[in-house]
Amino acid sequence: MGLVATPMRAKLGVMHRPGADGRAVKRHLVTLVVVFAVTRALAVGAGFRYTAQSAVEYWQFMDLELLQHHLLRSLWHLHAQPPLFNGMVGVAEKLAGGHYGWVMLAIQWALGLGASVAVYLALVRLRVKPVVALVAALGLMLNPSAMLFEFDGLYTEAVYGLNCLLALAMVVYVQERTRRALGWVVGLAVCLPMLRSSYQWVWVLILFAVLAWVLKESRRAIAVAGAVALGVTLLVPAKNLLLFGHFTSSTWGSFGMAKHWDGNYPRPDVAEWMRDGTLVTLTHTNDTDEAMEAWLRKDWAVAVAGSPELDALRKATGGRPNWNSLAMLKMHEAQARDVGFLLRHEPGEYGLAVVRAVGIFFQPTSDYMRLGFQPEYVKRQYGLIGPLDAVVTRVCCTPLGVVERKASRLARMRNECWMAVVGYLLVGLGVVLARGDRRTVIWGLAATIVYALVVTNLAEVGENMRFRFETEGLVVMVAVVVLQMGWERWRGQVVRA
Repeated sequence: MGLVATPMRAKLGVMHRPGADGRAVKRHLVTLVVVFAVTRALAVGAGFRYTAQSAVEYWQFMDLELLQHHLLRSLWHLHAQPPLFNGMVGVAEKLAGGHYGWVMLAIQWALGLGASVAVYLALVRLRVKPVVALVAALGLMLNPSAMLFEFDGLYTEAVYGLNCLLALAMVVYVQERTRRALGWVVGLAVCLPMLRSSYQWVWVLILFAVLAWVLKESRRAIAVAGAVALGVTLLVPAKNLLLFGHFTSSTWGSFGMAKHWDGNYPRPDVAEWMRDGTLVTLTHTNDTDEAMEAWLRKDWAVAVAGSPELDALRKATGGRPNWNSLAMLKMHEAQARDVGFLLRHEPGEYGLAVVRAVGIFFQPTSDYMRLGFQPEYVKRQYGLIGPLDAVVTRVCCTPLGVVERKASRLARMRNECWMAVVGYLLVGLGVVLARGDRRTVIWGLAATIVYALVVTNLAEVGENMRFRFETEGLVVMVAVVVLQMGWERWRGQVVRA
């Protein structure tokens, strides 16, 4: 039984199961918009606010004063992070001044709503029952974690939204093979490395390699598109290499990897390396901003560059450390050497920490809002939805209930989000069993899901549940498609691509 495109389906850009009513799809899209608008209005009424203070306190952001008044120069000199999110904040400041948080919230709301709509449309195109696609999209939209990250000042929601939109663009391209759809895939694939350090050029290469491998008849077009995406993605690292002699974002990699040895310093060999000066960057806790500034000034002084985004050790707005300073760059390069030394001499500790990182990765995503380093305004915002989140976590994530973090290792297994573990297992099942356009899409999405799982745990430990949220929509998409495939097999249905 084939697929027939009606005028309504063409208008909505939707291809769905034979016999499904296009008017139902339209009603579902209206439902998503209405539910999103109502729930977010209720959230604002309950006291939710965009955490604009994050841009002052978080190290990922440049100084707000520089972003507002010297945006292009600041982005040109930015080496600590990819430029897109700081650029968005700078533009929002120019538009709204001190009220820039509302502009950023509007952007994140648009991405949040767009993510749910994209998941719905992608699932319907992949011949999932529209009502099932609606339930999946609403589940993602009403997830307490989604609301928390929409109001959070970091880029987590933006990455999540772009991933979901990329998934829809990929589905459309796989089914229609148009230049426009491939152009959207390229554009969205470029945006992610420009936004988030962990989405390196390697991910772009993997993504287009998978598409070219599966879609043999379109390899030439995909190769050209992939080359364009890869070339644009490499412009920022090339600029950093030219200006600073540092190819990737300077805070990515060694800064996160160093955390894998946290708590192991009392070991005699590590303590000896610290005393004899072998490990020069791991001897300072720098638990205050003043201590870090004094350390940078004393041990990592560099020649004056003539620009505050490179010379200032503290931000003018808020007085927090300037992680984009050249002194910090020099320290991170030394930290990379320390990490290389530890990888050669303490690889076992690193391996154990990676296992621990994976355990954190599969904890409930909202746990990020309750971590000890979070400022009070973040914890207070979590408190507004905490009771609901506890119910959702108990029902959908950790049915055995959570336990104290200091409990035994076996008991802490109850803290894991086992629903997420099941979702990842379904992704693996889909890679093996899917056929036709479903197979191509699942392989493409799995490339991003697996990449994020591997890279974020190799290069980070401590807040990995936030990184899992960034691909949560993709995992749900694949899981729903796999369950739909199981339903079709059980009913003896055969639906051709």
